[in-house]
Amino acid sequence: MKYISLIFALNIPCKLETCGDWHACTLDWDNIQMFESEGSLWGDYGIEKDKELAYIEGKYNVANHYAATVDF
Repeated sequence: MKYISLIFALNIPCKLETCGDWHACTLDWDNIQMFESEGSLWGDYGIEKDKELAYIEGKYNVANHYAATVDF
């Protein structure tokens, strides 16, 4: 499954209600790097599905803040 992670995911609110990051306005939301969960150590664990985002149109799978941190 393709999903958003790293600094982009840390700037998207997640169900964990952790603070994440606060630099969302400085990111280039037109060039998001997508990750693939298939074959990863964590699989789909920590990925929230079909999230609507404020900065780009559509629905995306997004790593929660814990999963985004371990992807670094």
